[in-house]
Amino acid sequence: MNFCRHIRFSISPLFRSYKFICAIVAAVLILEIIIFHGIVIYAYLKFKNNFTPLYDPSKQTFIEKIGGNEFARSVIFSAKYGGLASILQDTVERVYIIYPKEIHNKSIATLRLDTSHSGEFLYLYRKILSRRRFPYSKLIVDIGANDGFLSSNSFNFIQHGWNAILVEPLSEQLHLARHHLSRYIDEYNEKKQFVQYVEAVLGTEDGAVKLIISPDLAAMESHVLNEHDYDGTKKVVRTVPGISVGRFVEDYDIPKNFGILSIDAEGQGNKILHQFIELGYKPGYIIYEDLHEKQDETAPETVQYLMTAGYRYLTQRGWNLLFENTGKQKS
Repeated sequence: MNFCRHIRFSISPLFRSYKFICAIVAAVLILEIIIFHGIVIYAYLKFKNNFTPLYDPSKQTFIEKIGGNEFARSVIFSAKYGGLASILQDTVERVYIIYPKEIHNKSIATLRLDTSHSGEFLYLYRKILSRRRFPYSKLIVDIGANDGFLSSNSFNFIQHGWNAILVEPLSEQLHLARHHLSRYIDEYNEKKQFVQYVEAVLGTEDGAVKLIISPDLAAMESHVLNEHDYDGTKKVVRTVPGISVGRFVEDYDIPKNFGILSIDAEGQGNKILHQFIELGYKPGYIIYEDLHEKQDETAPETVQYLMTAGYRYLTQRGWNLLFENTGKQKS
């Protein structure tokens, strides 16, 4: 009897804890149901208030009813003034199909998505395909590569078999880049493609560099510490390796005439760009983000500088200026 009483008293707290857990689970489920039904009811009432007048039997035409409906008018206004075009540019205009060469009368079409920030990849790839010849090595040097996927100027080129050198000072972002790209590099292990990862800040000198880490990694705006950062606010600073452009091109054996140079260096871009040009490097195309470069060099000044170096300004996509090498340097 004493043994049974001991079991009963030892099990009793366990049952009480189970009851407590079950009560919490039940309360959470009830709360979720209330919130879900609240959202559904709100959506229904919103839909009813906005669209019921459109089907109200009257002598007005459907177009006249839309014209008098505030919600419909706001949707049309947004679509007319850039909203619809923006949706198209960021959705269907990014999708493309690759038709490989037929082998034994058999081929597989592949559906792909342009992951660059503002459609830079498809814009340049169409331009490259339209050329009679492309006298540049299929190499893209991506400075400020971030995670190698989101808004990447190199990801799609790597998918198409291009070689790449990705420069990114944040180790966690470079780790993500390795992960995102691993399945697309040299897919059939034929030793025909390489991608190299450089964990460093590219600049004018070799040595350690202090980097301000952006609290919002999605914004991708970490940058080299400068005098404007001494404003009294608390910042996360990390010391990272720094490498000059001269040493970089030598260490990684970069050819003078490579395919694409992409620069997104958050305030260091103009220094990097000038070093490449002054060292005699002539990439076929340049993608240059000037969002944080205006303190040292404005966009018109960059355009003029590259025109003198033999480049033609093509267009601006988002914050990126795009240039094409004409092969004719101005004196």
